[in-house]
Amino acid sequence: MKKSNKLIIIGVSLIFVSLLLILMIFNRATNTIEKNATLDMIDCNSSKVNVFVFWGDGCPHCKKEFEYLEKISKRYSSYFDVYGFETWFNEDNSKMMNKFRELIKDDASGIPYTIVGDKVFHGFANEMQDELLNTIIEEYKSKDKTNYCEEIKKEFTTNNKTE
Repeated sequence: MKKSNKLIIIGVSLIFVSLLLILMIFNRATNTIEKNATLDMIDCNSSKVNVFVFWGDGCPHCKKEFEYLEKISKRYSSYFDVYGFETWFNEDNSKMMNKFRELIKDDASGIPYTIVGDKVFHGFANEMQDELLNTIIEEYKSKDKTNYCEEIKKEFTTNNKTE
């Protein structure tokens, strides 16, 4: 085989491998499901929908919801990011959940407590899957996205600095 043919094959192979790596990195970057999120992880100005899930360690319904969100993220990763906050053993996260409830004017209790835009989902069951996905898609397509993110970040960053 000529030296020039070997160089062409090596060059094409390097380009192919580079493109695969770029695709893998891009795919990972567009698929955020953070079960133990912190406020500084959240991009309040994202074009994607921020889905907030308040959950409890050991809660079977919470586990099922995260499994479902993982499943739909394979197809809809460019539509949403998930930020989870454990509330049973984390008092700050519990306070944050209550602040969301106050902003949304919702007095229900229990977990999982999921917020998509200004829509709240109490608990999780298989029957809720279509409604949750449709709400994410509708919020993603909406020109007027509801986003409590900045307000929550401001409230909890200010409170944590003064305490």
